[in-house]
Amino acid sequence: VLERFGDMAGASMAQAHAAFALFAIGRAAEAAAMAKELVEAGPADAIWSERARQSRGVSTVFGPQPIDEAVRIIEGQIDEVAGTLMASGPIVAIGRLRAWQGRLEEAREKLAIARRGFEELGNRHMMAATDGAEAEAAYLAGDTERALALARQAYDALTAMGDLSFASTAAVLVGRALLAEGDLEEAELYARIALDTSASDDVTSQAGGRAIKALVLSRRGDHRAAIAIARQAEAIMRATDYTVQHGEVTEDLATVLDAAGERHEA
Repeated sequence: VLERFGDMAGASMAQAHAAFALFAIGRAAEAAAMAKELVEAGPADAIWSERARQSRGVSTVFGPQPIDEAVRIIEGQIDEVAGTLMASGPIVAIGRLRAWQGRLEEAREKLAIARRGFEELGNRHMMAATDGAEAEAAYLAGDTERALALARQAYDALTAMGDLSFASTAAVLVGRALLAEGDLEEAELYARIALDTSASDDVTSQAGGRAIKALVLSRRGDHRAAIAIARQAEAIMRATDYTVQHGEVTEDLATVLDAAGERHEA
């Protein structure tokens, strides 16, 4: 890498991107450790250092660390000066973690603060990311109507920006909310979108799309096909260290097994 870029800054930027790539294929703990080295070594105002902080943050959110430990790490990355990406980005991460922990009111408060920061910045991409986090919090709170509206808003915004990678992940959440609302046909459509518009190694979209498809087939009574696809989703996530997402698709597999009468395995 040093030979390719010819200087330490170039090599550091390459390493920061490599950390994010490791996260994207499901190796979150390894990605967080790689990014941590860069964060501790570099000046806070270096572009590559900010990229490393972003990679460390997202890897810490989705990785295997206990939530309170992850929150502590991410709190240490918040910029004290308002009006920067890293002043609001980590707050979205904390809001998502608190939602997973069941601390939904705190999650909503954090996400509202982050949204105001991104609106002031005019950062449409991070506003869409916040929509996705808010949709997930609403879904966990049982407000599937609000979850669906926010998830659609995130998906539409990301698609309009041409970001199919994150849009495919948002499509999974749209599909889940549609399932909760009982709309099997459209849920299946968004499952196909998640699968067809994501890369083959985009583990979140590929596993999530399969899980939604399996749940749709199960509700239609096609239990054999549902179980087969749900097993694929679980196998994809089992190869990662995305703890929450692995648990989610494992629960989906249990759901389709139970509907098929396989209650012991479920």
